[in-house]
Amino acid sequence: MPGVYRLKECPVCGVEHRRRGLHCSRSCGQKARVLTDDHKRKIADSNREHMASDSPSAEKSKWIITQQKKGQGKTEQQLEQEMDGWSIVPPHGLDRQYEKDSDGDIWFS
Repeated sequence: MPGVYRLKECPVCGVEHRRRGLHCSRSCGQKARVLTDDHKRKIADSNREHMASDSPSAEKSKWIITQQKKGQGKTEQQLEQEMDGWSIVPPHGLDRQYEKDSDGDIWFS
């Protein structure tokens, strides 16, 4: 049958598949990927540069990280100090209105 790939076994999870390539999915392909120390350093440098920028996507990333830290036992005061240091505002594209009051608190409507 034309257009059908032969039956293969994924080397990561062992699932039999008829997809293109060696791995059954993107996630298995990423798990099998080997990164050099130089590549890891370049990724880290790029992430640091992005997080230091004022772009909307960087602000969204910072907001998400802050929300994730809430689940790690951080107090509201600790989170507010971090947010003040980052000048955090809710990310663009959430379709939620917000405003800051005189104390610097963010109120969603």
